[in-house]
Amino acid sequence: MGHLLDALSHQNMSLRLLLLSTAFAVIIDQSYGASSPSASPIGKWTVSDENGTCITFQAMLSFKLSYTRTGDQDLSPPVTINVPVGAHADNSTCNTVFPGDPDIKVQILRLSFWGTWWCEFHFTKDKNKLGAPGLQQYFNLFQVIIYADYVANRTLFPNSNATSKEYYQTVNPSNGDGALAQILFAAPQHTFVCPSKQDFLVVQNPDGVAYLLMSNVKVQAFATTSDWMTSEICPQDQTPDDPIPVVAGALIAVLIAVTLIGYLIYRCRLPPETLHKTNPNSHFEEVAFDNQIDVLDDETSSETDSHPRLRNHPNGKH
Repeated sequence: MGHLLDALSHQNMSLRLLLLSTAFAVIIDQSYGASSPSASPIGKWTVSDENGTCITFQAMLSFKLSYTRTGDQDLSPPVTINVPVGAHADNSTCNTVFPGDPDIKVQILRLSFWGTWWCEFHFTKDKNKLGAPGLQQYFNLFQVIIYADYVANRTLFPNSNATSKEYYQTVNPSNGDGALAQILFAAPQHTFVCPSKQDFLVVQNPDGVAYLLMSNVKVQAFATTSDWMTSEICPQDQTPDDPIPVVAGALIAVLIAVTLIGYLIYRCRLPPETLHKTNPNSHFEEVAFDNQIDVLDDETSSETDSHPRLRNHPNGKH
């Protein structure tokens, strides 16, 4: 009976260890896969025309803005502005022209929020100096414009010496001044995907500094559908040699292997009778029966050895 209780107890312990291993694997997978750097919600916006959806933009967006203040020669500390998911994509376009030498075709996502605030994201795929080197015909983000209405948010921008400001990077297609184009780009009929948090300098000059903060980004432009296409992962998230999942997987495998090996060793040390009681359908039934016969034979032999007279008289007669 004691062996039976020990076997059942060990089986329960093995089951608990296996469940613990599984839970450990799930926790590691969730913690590693959760790449979201912020608790802010993710917004998704689209721009369409008669040909379909040309821009689909999904991201957690925010800006850091520094501004000039009355009576202070230094710029203010940066103020963080989170773009709400309810921002409207009004006044966006799938087909406009950016003046320059040469002119280029542009698609614009314009997000309006807080009544008077807005920001624009300008995309192109024309062959020109705005494209990333060697990536002509790729769509790319080459300019961001932020319109800040200081008057509408005096609590965020106290003592500003201007009522409003447009933050933007001056871009000239003829001289290739398009630094953003080398950050966000993807091949035609592909979706740019970048879960990691990134900070991009929009503009930096004596009267203001602006940074664009993005995470959990999925963008496609010059498309005809809102369905996500083949993903093109940004360089920041291309980590095939990341050791974290490898180490985590190895630890889980070792934990499961140790549990199983320990259980098998313990099971092999149990008498066949106990194994038969815990699993009546196992092949140990015959072994247990044979062992019982051997035990009975040993007991009979012992009784015979303890009665010499019976040994001398096979029929048990004197």
